[in-house]
Amino acid sequence: QAPAGGEMSVECPELRQLSSKPSAEDAFPFVIRIRGTLQKRSGSFPYSWNQRHMIVAGNFLLEFVNTSESSPRKVVLLDGCTITRLDDKAQPFAMLVTTTAMRKLQLAADSAESREAWIRQMSNAGYDKMAARAVNAQRF
Repeated sequence: QAPAGGEMSVECPELRQLSSKPSAEDAFPFVIRIRGTLQKRSGSFPYSWNQRHMIVAGNFLLEFVNTSESSPRKVVLLDGCTITRLDDKAQPFAMLVTTTAMRKLQLAADSAESREAWIRQMSNAGYDKMAARAVNAQRF
């Protein structure tokens, strides 16, 4: 279970196995909804934007420094998160992910279309939304 704040350490058995696999995408036990490169704003001064490989799998956002890493540097639980578009002159396609504990993660895509795809996938990745879709699918 994730601690308050929506971030998890890599103590979960499913995540721990990533370090022994050749690729995180092969090892993660959830369906990958979207993956790609985003810019992430550093959390400390002097602020900078750094390229990161991100994966939305199940109801998690996984952050890697690059595609060759087999273990995520950060795992954010997307349940209850809000994702909003940011107006940032340095990063015109920026977005803000706010966890239930009010932790903030600023990300930026390379285009408006890419940003909308990331927002859509992260917004729909929460467990409650996945469960609701499964229930609705069973009705038909």
